[in-house]
Amino acid sequence: AGRVPAIDPSEGPPLVEGQLVSGLALRVAEGERAIAVKADEIMGVGNKVQPGDFVDVFVMLKSDSKDIDRSQARLLLSRKRVLAYGSASVDGLPSKMDKNGTAQQQAQRAEQARTAVLAIPVDDINRLTLAEDSGRLLLALRHPTDMAEPDPKLLAELPPALQPPAPKPGEPRRAPLEGLDRAQAGITTADFVTGGKPGSTALRAPANSAARAPAPRTGD
Repeated sequence: AGRVPAIDPSEGPPLVEGQLVSGLALRVAEGERAIAVKADEIMGVGNKVQPGDFVDVFVMLKSDSKDIDRSQARLLLSRKRVLAYGSASVDGLPSKMDKNGTAQQQAQRAEQARTAVLAIPVDDINRLTLAEDSGRLLLALRHPTDMAEPDPKLLAELPPALQPPAPKPGEPRRAPLEGLDRAQAGITTADFVTGGKPGSTALRAPANSAARAPAPRTGD
């Protein structure tokens, strides 16, 4: 039937609905993960975001004289599905409103939303978590039929924080990290902020490695 049991079924007794996996996990596509980020009225388009919507995620980074030398704002993730916003979820969307004030109750719950749950490719989660920790996220609501996305080839990929070992002599060159391998390698805050370009804090020499003038030779 295409369903997944929540426990190992024993032979003989029939399976019942309560023994099958249900909930938001079934709405997550292969290669994606459901990630919750902090939400408020400004971040959530005036609390107009609803489960099932598609949004672009922007990030605002303010200069802090440590990891961020200049304030910046940029598109972080494009066309991501909203799985839940506040207490409303794609797993429990009502088919219609009743006459007992259900619509008003849902509006009140939406005003109190504190989290938004997004479906994110697993190799993009590092960027999202660093962005939320280092700056402020903003959701931009988009039409569901708008399929436009930025060209990933325009910008270089960020270097991994953990480098895989170099191939042994005679071994073929390894392919670029993808998916879970790329997520495991991670990224640094400095490379995330600067795009990994030369001159970032991740590539600077340690403070105690100042160049010294060569000692004069004897007889000079």
